Amino acid sequence: MRLPRVIAPAVLGLVTVAGTVRAQSSYEQLQTFSSLLNQVRASYVDSVTYAELVHAAIDGVLSSLDPHSRFVKREDSERENAYEAGVLAGTGIVFDEVDGDLTVLTVLPGTPAAKAGVSAGDRLLSIDDTASVGLSAWEAGTRLLGEKGRKVKLLFERGSRLEPDSLKVTLKYDLLKPVSVPTARLIDATTGYVRLSGFHLKSGEEVEKAVKDLQGKGARRLILDLRGNPGGAMIAAVQISELFLPRSSVVFRTLGRRRSATDEFLTEKDGKFLKLPLMLLVDAGSASASEAVAGSFQDHDRALILGRRSFGKALMQQGFAIPPQGDFVWLTVARIATPSGRVIQRSYPGLKASQYYAFAGRSGTETDTALVFRTDN
Repeated sequence: MRLPRVIAPAVLGLVTVAGTVRAQSSYEQLQTFSSLLNQVRASYVDSVTYAELVHAAIDGVLSSLDPHSRFVKREDSERENAYEAGVLAGTGIVFDEVDGDLTVLTVLPGTPAAKAGVSAGDRLLSIDDTASVGLSAWEAGTRLLGEKGRKVKLLFERGSRLEPDSLKVTLKYDLLKPVSVPTARLIDATTGYVRLSGFHLKSGEEVEKAVKDLQGKGARRLILDLRGNPGGAMIAAVQISELFLPRSSVVFRTLGRRRSATDEFLTEKDGKFLKLPLMLLVDAGSASASEAVAGSFQDHDRALILGRRSFGKALMQQGFAIPPQGDFVWLTVARIATPSGRVIQRSYPGLKASQYYAFAGRSGTETDTALVFRTDN
């Protein structure tokens, strides 16, 4: 079959210039990109806007860097800020990406999702009858924010992937306060248990209060559960570590290209629970700030770490406003190292985001065992 005439010159042109490729300047590269946008706008079979193309290009640029740098449209950033400020309501679901599926990581107690029977491990299929495939965990979370009282329909599957059960729920948005410690109780006469589900600005205060209450009930040792904790504010990791470590202990270091991104985070005072025997529980869902705390306590011989290999995220993101529309980018600016120098970020070059998340807690063994690190003792 003959090619249409409009295509033939383009094919011939590609052949002729292939032998004269040279390094292009930054300006020429931008010209190439601009020409491509114009050609797509003029000739692509469907109508697309420049905004759609530019946002897609930005997503492509960031995803080529690492799995955690991301672009946020202004309206999504405003929704997230409104939720943090208590203006927008939510459902109480925290998502993660597991084997390419949007999976419920945890459900906050007492929230609409918890009351409807949504459980950790449920896999999201649709939001208001629109398939959720292709959404990141963060995107799915921001879509489940809205005005108090508004309803949203969700479809989940659970159990075996070969013969799953379906779960349809209609949730009513409710105003929620970020809770870092959903559970604190005695598991025997002298052992306290504290579940830390996230790192928020007041997490340190919540943990301190929970441990004091348990000590008042007879706790003489503590289990701090970080399983399924995806991390959060790094300052909260420092505040929590400061409860258990001596003054001037290194919690973690950040290593970046810019001087402002390279820093050392130290405790400023002796911990109130300095002598309390401590065990930390971790698993493949323990990431970022959770791993920074666990790594710090391990390096300082402060706690026994028990469980499974953690997620493997040791990258720090910083937010930058992108003019003129007020969009936002969270850009990875530093690696995080434990006090002994371990950078526990696992390898991501060459992996798609879905592959990277699917390998949580299951990669990096060869590198880990080839290097030697020493604890304080």
